[in-house]
Amino acid sequence: MGGRAAPNEIPIADIEEGSGDQDNRAEKWFDIVDRKLGLSAQKIERRSWLYSGESRLTTQFTRVCASGRPIWVAAYRAEEPTLHHILWQSTAGDKTPDGEPIGIHQIAWPGSGKCDTNLYHGTLKELAAAAARDDLPYPKKEIIKIIRKGVAAELHTELDVTGVTSAQGAEAAVQAQQALAELAQQVTDLTEYVKQHLPDPLSMEPAGTR
Repeated sequence: MGGRAAPNEIPIADIEEGSGDQDNRAEKWFDIVDRKLGLSAQKIERRSWLYSGESRLTTQFTRVCASGRPIWVAAYRAEEPTLHHILWQSTAGDKTPDGEPIGIHQIAWPGSGKCDTNLYHGTLKELAAAAARDDLPYPKKEIIKIIRKGVAAELHTELDVTGVTSAQGAEAAVQAQQALAELAQQVTDLTEYVKQHLPDPLSMEPAGTR
């Protein structure tokens, strides 16, 4: 394993088997993954997540759950788990032999049908922010700096043999638009003047009618 996680890419340990206390096992995984992906220096809520069922989380991962690390809990019932979590998987879309839905929020998703459904208390933007990290792969300030540098270079690159740059072309376009706007206003003002000071040709009597 190497490299760095992409922006908004979340490493998640999915541990759904094993007997006895599993804290050491999960923490070993987190240590390796967070270190390899450059997450160890982040606050714990910005590091790798843990996914498991509610029963395992409350009995086999007590230390991890108390650490503040993001938790994704699976509990297929009507009541939401009380343990600290970011996502609650409330159903897998399955039914009992009697045809009763297992869990709640079962939705026939377009293209997928009834499948895993998760609940998050917040907006999609807030959920994205919960996973976002400023240092992956570059800090936001560095990204802005790179963009500004690229735009500046593009604006000052000559478009053709005339030596005109994008910035100069854009400035000329703005000036032309302003000139056209001024001309249009002059035409409007002239039209209004004619209406007010000259007689309406349609109201004038034809020559020779008197």
